[in-house]
Amino acid sequence: MMQLTDYSVAYGQSTIIDGMNLTLNKNEIIAILGRNGMGKTTLMKSLIGMIPSQGGKVTLEDTEITPMKSYQRVGAGLGFVPQGRMIFSTMTVEENIETGLTSTGKKEIPSDLYSIFPVLDEMKHRRGGNLSGGQQQQLAIARALASNPSVLLLDEPTEGIQPSIIKDMARTLKQIRTQRGLSILVSEQVLSFALDVADRILVIEKGKIVLDVPVEEADHETISKYLSV
Repeated sequence: MMQLTDYSVAYGQSTIIDGMNLTLNKNEIIAILGRNGMGKTTLMKSLIGMIPSQGGKVTLEDTEITPMKSYQRVGAGLGFVPQGRMIFSTMTVEENIETGLTSTGKKEIPSDLYSIFPVLDEMKHRRGGNLSGGQQQQLAIARALASNPSVLLLDEPTEGIQPSIIKDMARTLKQIRTQRGLSILVSEQVLSFALDVADRILVIEKGKIVLDVPVEEADHETISKYLSV
């Protein structure tokens, strides 16, 4: 579904992602874990085209997207939910989701989005800035899904979310994967959420993958050592 080959990203002279090789399979959910500053957000931003890559390539369903601009990557089937959600606070819920339709040429919001996120249906005329953190995260995911992606990228989706809602989010992402038949790559620091949501756990350190295991083989103690400061 999506493949990174010898993929590198740098800021000036500093290499942040170093020759990464990664395959995200169809209908698979991969959680990328790592401490702050290890390259998770840089990786996500570069995959959607906000930061240029330095080397290697990214292939999405047989199409190399590395030379593409962000909007072209969205058109090719990549959806992105940024860290901090970045919803439009003065626009209504409905208007926020409609911004995700731009790449599809459609004007109607897919009906399944409101069935996945019923609270957004109830609040469709409310301004995005008036929603709770958890509701804003649902809105950001719905906006990304409106572009009908085949791969969904989520950058630290549990940040600022209440623990009680985090479990619901894992369940919702699995539901989206099943209903939409898409693949999900999520960067995360909360180990319990990653274990709940993912099929595979990756740990990155200094821009390299240092651990790659199926979730059922993931050793909590080993992963926790990587995540501790």
